[in-house]
Amino acid sequence: MKLRIILSAIALFGFGLVAQAQDNIKIGYTNVEALMSLMPEMEQIDADIKDYGMQLQTNIQTKTQNFQREVQSYQQAAQTMTEDARAARKKNSNNCNRKFRNMSKMPRLLTKEN
Repeated sequence: MKLRIILSAIALFGFGLVAQAQDNIKIGYTNVEALMSLMPEMEQIDADIKDYGMQLQTNIQTKTQNFQREVQSYQQAAQTMTEDARAARKKNSNNCNRKFRNMSKMPRLLTKEN
């Protein structure tokens, strides 16, 4: 019985300290975008990101043209190829297509404006 009374007293005392400590809490808010826009380095960083996005876009366009040429070449030579050569070239084409789709997502993320 004594133990329960002591534990209850400690618990009440602890809750009292927690409640008292919460009165002193202050919360601040910061507009990170406003702070970053005031930094002079952000103009250079923004320009670098846009340049990188343009480089990626150019790279994607080049790879798209190469892929289209490869598909046309495959379609023209498909009837004269052996079954193994056709399967190997189709597998290579599918791998290139998958890489292209993954790579084409990046410039949109970099150049996306809010």
